[in-house]
Amino acid sequence: MSDRQRAIYIGTMGWTYKDWMGSFYPHGGRFERLSGVFAQVFDSLEIDSTFYHVPRPEVVYHPA
Repeated sequence: MSDRQRAIYIGTMGWTYKDWMGSFYPHGGRFERLSGVFAQVFDSLEIDSTFYHVPRPEVVYHPA
């Protein structure tokens, strides 16, 4: 792949924003199920929790 053909991925730093209900997400959706809607629009999602502390091993090995 040449330098001009490199992919650019766009995402956000979260997906559970109440203000997004009704404008981005359908009304009445549950945050636990909205990651699928998010994934249809964005290529990536940043999780910044490791900035604040080192995660517990069980979180790293079993994030979902």
